[in-house]
Formats: sequence, C-alpha cells, structure tokens
Amino acid sequence: MRMHTLVLAMAMMAVMVLGAADAAEHRVDDDWMGADFSSIQDAINASTDGDTILVHAGNYPGDLFVNRSVSIIGNGTSVTTVEGEHDGPTVEVANQSARLSGITFTTGDSNEAVIDVWRNFVVIDNCSIVDFSGFGIRAYDRTTIDNCTIDNGPVAISINNDDLVVVKWTTLANISYHCVELYYSQWVSIVNTTLDSFGIEMVGSAIADFSSHDIDNVTVNGLPVGYFAGEDALTIGPGYGQVILADSDYSEVEGLSISGVGYAVQFHHCFRTSLADSEFDDVDTILFMSNSDDCSVSDVLATDTMGTALKLQYCTGASISNVTANQHSSPMETAVELMNCDTGLVLESSTFKGFHRGLFTWTTSDLIVLDCNFSDMDQGLYLSRSNDIEFHGCNITGIAGYGIRFDDCSLCVVANCSISRGSSSGIRLDSTDNTTIIYCEIFSNDDYAIDIRGSADNDIHHNNIANNAGALGQGFDDEGNNTWDDGISEGNWWSDWSGSGPYDIGGPGGAEDRYPLADKVNTSAPEEVPEAPVLLAAGTILMVFFMADVRRRRAR
Repeated sequence: MRMHTLVLAMAMMAVMVLGAADAAEHRVDDDWMGADFSSIQDAINASTDGDTILVHAGNYPGDLFVNRSVSIIGNGTSVTTVEGEHDGPTVEVANQSARLSGITFTTGDSNEAVIDVWRNFVVIDNCSIVDFSGFGIRAYDRTTIDNCTIDNGPVAISINNDDLVVVKWTTLANISYHCVELYYSQWVSIVNTTLDSFGIEMVGSAIADFSSHDIDNVTVNGLPVGYFAGEDALTIGPGYGQVILADSDYSEVEGLSISGVGYAVQFHHCFRTSLADSEFDDVDTILFMSNSDDCSVSDVLATDTMGTALKLQYCTGASISNVTANQHSSPMETAVELMNCDTGLVLESSTFKGFHRGLFTWTTSDLIVLDCNFSDMDQGLYLSRSNDIEFHGCNITGIAGYGIRFDDCSLCVVANCSISRGSSSGIRLDSTDNTTIIYCEIFSNDDYAIDIRGSADNDIHHNNIANNAGALGQGFDDEGNNTWDDGISEGNWWSDWSGSGPYDIGGPGGAEDRYPLADKVNTSAPEEVPEAPVLLAAGTILMVFFMADVRRRRAR
C-alpha cells in the first residue's frame, strides 16, 4: 500500500513539473507594443492550464470568459483597466485555480457581478472593482479575495451557498446595500477587512451557516464588528459598529449606539438572549433574529430606519417591548416582520411611524400585540396565513391602505383598539374565520369600517363605528355568514343608525346587526359595570362566559 502511494505521489509530482515546464507567458497590450495579443480574451483562448497572461497598461474590453487555469496579471490597478461592455459579468471565471491580479475591473449598466466566479480555488488579489450596479464579486467555494478594493455599488461581495471563502486585507467602500452577503454558507473567513456601511448580512438555516465563520479584525464605519459564536452568558456593551451572535444563549446586548449599517444586530440560533437600552440611527434593520427561542428586545429607539426595523424568522417566544421607530422619508419596508414564528410571541408598548407597513406576519401563530401605536403608513397591519393573533389596546391611524387586514387567518381577536382616519377600510377580512372584533373605536375611514370578503363565522359586536365612508354604508359582508351582534341582545353603536330596527350591513349577503346600540360603548374596559354588588357579580359572570366562548372558538 505504501509503495503504491509513493508511486502515485511521484507520478503527480512529475505531472506538476512537466506542467510547470510547459507553462507559458503571453503578453497583452492594447497598442500591440512588444506583445503577443491586443485582446485579453485572445490570450485566454490561446493559453493552456498553468499559463500566465501579463497585461500591460491600457484599457481593455471586458466580457471575459476565463475557462483555463491561468493567471491574468496586470501592471497595477492605476494603469490597467477592464470594463464590461454588455449586460452580463465583466469577467466569468469558469475554471478552477485561476488568478486575477493587479487590474481594475468595472462594468457598464449590467446588474450582474463584475467578477462572477463559479469554480474552486480562484484567487483575486490586488484588484479594484469599481462603479458597478450589481455585485462586485460573486464568490464560489474556496475563492480567495486578498488586498482588494471594492468601491461604489450595491453589493460588494456575495457568498451564496459557497464554503471556505476567504476575504482578507480588503476595503469595501461606498456600498449602498450590503458589503458582504453571507447566505447559507459555512467556514467563511473575513479578516483584516474594512467595511464602509451596511456591514455583513447572514442568512441560513443550519447552526453552522452562522457559527462556523472566522470574522476577526473587521470594522464597519470605523467601529469593530462584534462576532460571537458558540459563546454563552455574554454581556456585550457599546463600542461596536455591528453585533452578530450565533449559537449564543443567555447573553445580553445593551447600551449600543449604532448608525449607518444594514443589519445592526443579528441573533441566530440563540436562546434567551436580549437586546436592550440601545439607540439606532439610519440603519436598515435594528435586529434580524432567526431560529431563536425566548429572546427579547426592549427599550430601543430607532430613527430614520431604511428597511424592516425588526425582522424575525423561525422564532418562538420572542418578546418586543418599548420600541420606538420611524421609517426614512421614503418608506419602503415594514416595521415588524414575523415569518414562520409561533408560541408566546408578544409585541407591546411600542410605537412605529412612517413605515410602508406596520406589521407583517406569514404563517405565524400565538401572537399578542398590546398597547402599540401605528401611524402614517402606506399599509397598516397585514396578517397572512396566520392564526391565534390578538390585538389589544392598539391605536392605528393615518393609514393609506387597510388599518388591519386578515388574509386566510383564523382564531384572531381585535379588542379595545382605535382604527381611524385611513384612506381605505379600517379592518378587512379575506378568507378568514372565527375572528372576533369587539370594543373597538372605528371611525373616519374613507371606506368601510369593517369589510368582510369570502369569510365566515366571525363575530363583530360592542364596537363604536362612526363616520366611515363605504359606498354601501359603514360595514360590508359579501356572504352574510358572520354575526354582527352578540347573538343575545346587543350589537354595535353606529353613527348613522336610524334609531329603530336592525342596522343593515352592505353587500349581497343580507347581513345585519340585529341589536344596534342606542348609546356608545365604553371601549376603555371590557364592559361598563354598575357598582352595585349584584350587578357587578352578574357582569363578571357574563364576562367569564364571553371569554370562555372566545377560547372555545379559538380551540376549534
């Protein structure tokens, strides 16, 4: 066995020596001065694996296709430039062990990568990638980016499902979206590197997608990137430009003051880790949390947020309280986004203003939103394919779209909320069932107070509904399979009720509030109860039966 191994090793060495002996140099000059070629692509086509292509000073057309294991070496980034000409990468590296060095690469109007690598062991060193409108470098497994400058574009480096990438001694400047996108990748090393704004964004699923990396001596906006993986019970204080925790339990992040980055704080695969007492300005996202349990956010102030303020994915038991955030002057994103989250979620005592949307949930369940304010938004609260969501004591005002929209939801509650002055309907239900709207103030919306489409078995009663401007009245129910009163003797107070008979609900379903109320409801408490002991006891019993009925509906 050892003899066979030795023979094989000697044969491989012989091949390497012969390959080195056969390696050739090809000189490229756009003026043909003492050169073999005037085109880099012609030199690539004429080369074989192991050759070196020396590129003299000059300006060269891009759209290069590197399908040989060759080294392409320029005279330096200040004198040798390759510029893309078509809608595609400036350079595609399609063979392993290729090298690009000493060249400035740029692109025209392409939204693709300037350098698109799709083979192993490629080295890009001492290069500049400038003035691009897509990606600077799209890396592949085992790409090395060494002593480069990437300047003026949306995404500097994209690492997507690629492992063992190395970024070192590199400067990323004037990046408008993400410096480094680290998606579903493992064992990436980013060291001795300077990031100008936006920092590092991590997305993945497995723990190793977040915790296996080596991120050391990296700065963003002149402050260190704090990357903590597999460490528990940490206390992390101020002085960081970005904080990333992976597989970290019982840790506390507090007292931060961060500005001008993408994802300011990230929790991935964490347990009972918290962010508190911190301020953020001009960040894309305050906190991106994924695959984490029982983590919390409290006492946070954020101004001029540019993206989704709080983004949670695949989390359970998260608690968010006392957060105040406003969107940048051109709102594009959501204040709070919950994707595939469940079990004991709480959002309370928080204020969000000026976002595109206040809250978005997708396949999320068991959430309570308590005493929160949402104002001046394009859309209000949008819940899709979500169940067991409750709103209590919330104020939703100045929304251009629906105040609250339930889409394919079930077992939800809106109670003691104020929904007003919107440009559309206050509450919209689509394909939603077993949802209760009770003790709310819904007024001065430019469409219906409550608009129900394709939904059944929903209960609407003990609400004050005033001065809403739906085409067919203040309520709409297209199928009539919902109950607009308590089923006993009390419905809702309507500002335009005639004073006698039922209140007709608009729509072809023939729905009606059979017991409209002559007097407004006290929506500040579950119900207004006289102080007499007997009546107080009776009111308590009725409330117990009501809450039991709600729970039964939610349990169906």
